[in-house]
Order: sequence, then C-alpha cells, then structure tokens
Amino acid sequence: FRFAELVHYMGGTESTVGDIVALGTMVAVALRFSVSHFLDDYGTRRVWPICGALFVVGCVMFVAAAQLMDQLHPAWIMALLYPARVAFFVGLTGMFACSMAHIQNHVPAERRTEIIGNLGSSGFIGIIVGSNVGDWILHSVVEPRLRFFLLFGGAGLIGVFYLGIVL
Repeated sequence: FRFAELVHYMGGTESTVGDIVALGTMVAVALRFSVSHFLDDYGTRRVWPICGALFVVGCVMFVAAAQLMDQLHPAWIMALLYPARVAFFVGLTGMFACSMAHIQNHVPAERRTEIIGNLGSSGFIGIIVGSNVGDWILHSVVEPRLRFFLLFGGAGLIGVFYLGIVL
C-alpha cells in the first residue's frame, strides 16, 4: 500500500508509479498462465520456495533502492524499482497459487471450502493489520530511509519467516 510513497521519495511521479505497478502486474498475470504448468511439472515443494525467495528479493531491492538513493543516479534507482516490483509481485502471486494448490492437495474435499475461506480471512486480516502498521510507521518515523527500511525490510523479514515455514 505504500509503494507510491517510495517512488515519490525517489523523485518519481504518479505516472512512474503507474508504469512500475502496471509492468509488475502484467508480468505476474502473464506468468500466472504458466504457474499451473510449473506446479504440475515441478510440484509445490520446488516452486513455493522460489516464489517466496522472489518476494524477499523484491523487498530487499526496495530497501536497497531507498538506501542507495544518494550514491546512484536517480535514473538508475528508478530503473531498479521495475525489476524489484516484478520480483515482489510475481513472488507474492506465486506464493498464493502454491498455498492454494497445497490446500487442494492435502485437505479432504469436504473441508476445502472451509480451509480456503480461512486462508482468505487470514489474508484479509493481514491486509488490515499491515496497512495500519504501514500508516503508523509513516506517521511516527520522520527519517525517510528508516521509514522505507522498516516498511519493506519488515515485509522482507516476514517473507524470510514465511519461507522458513514453507521449507
């Protein structure tokens, strides 16, 4: 929810935010068509950690972009945000697809709807809590680099914890 603030901090415009988000979304949607084939060919045990790692790499790239802002040319920093968003979003959508496949493969048919509903509810709670924590960080942390380190570094740390659970 706070990606636009990062882009604005780096000197980008609303148009830049839209371009970066659009590219990440288009790549993630395009890869969604082949995720089912990857899951069938390689299984969730192999695909899931790769998706989790992509998510973490995206978060690390966001943090790196914010931290390196004074050392690199603004165009290079902005260019770093494109693959970061792609990795972040592809990883996130892949993690969700793998969790759904895992549920469908391991839960009895008569309990699938209940379990998928629980997964959706927990994601909804995560969105509510996460956006409020992000608001709190943005309003209480004055220094921008620390602010984005906490936002995206925190998400990356949660991703590392998640990846550990998946492994």
